[in-house]
Amino acid sequence: MNAKRAALAIVLVGSAFFAARAFASRRELGAGAGELVGAGAGELGGFALEGGYWPGELVPTWGSFGDLLASVPEPTSEAEPVNANLRAFLDMIAAAEGADYNVRFGGARFDDLSDHPRIRTPFKQTDGKTNYSTAAGRYQFLARTWDELAEQLGLPDFSPASQDAAAIELIRQRGALRDVVVGNFEEAVRKVRSIWASLPGSPYPQRTRSWDFVKGAYREAGGQGV
Repeated sequence: MNAKRAALAIVLVGSAFFAARAFASRRELGAGAGELVGAGAGELGGFALEGGYWPGELVPTWGSFGDLLASVPEPTSEAEPVNANLRAFLDMIAAAEGADYNVRFGGARFDDLSDHPRIRTPFKQTDGKTNYSTAAGRYQFLARTWDELAEQLGLPDFSPASQDAAAIELIRQRGALRDVVVGNFEEAVRKVRSIWASLPGSPYPQRTRSWDFVKGAYREAGGQGV
């Protein structure tokens, strides 16, 4: 494994975890998504990262970093905003979904982050049909999707750290992580819009955001490449 790529991947994933951890420590889970960017370091008991720590107990549960590394490109320069683009993309998804770490589909909040809330909420689709959704969290995970990701990644709870890790894994599974990292914003959105129904061009009978909205949210969060 190339040492440079390994270091990049650890910082990449750890940055999202660390920002979420700092966010949670504010004790206001309803705070704005943009406040995650630029969070400072804390003593979390793992090994050192640039800007924070990745908790040692979570490291083995990612299985092999090889799958993640396969999708992460080498930075083209020391100034390439790898972490900034990933954080901005996650913030954009949250803005498009209109959710936060403790929000269920429909806007109701919940306090217990020990597990996905698994509550079915009825809603009317754009085609007029009634459907139900168990979506919850900052990235509106369906319960069945969450169970698969939690088992795959060994996630211990529904905390902000776990939600961020799961969202990154979904992006990786769709082959969009490289595009996110290097700023191929539109291509990345096209690859993940089959996951997040709010993104422009989503195939689901639900309301979607415009390209102007998601680009604006991405830029506001510090993303580059649009």
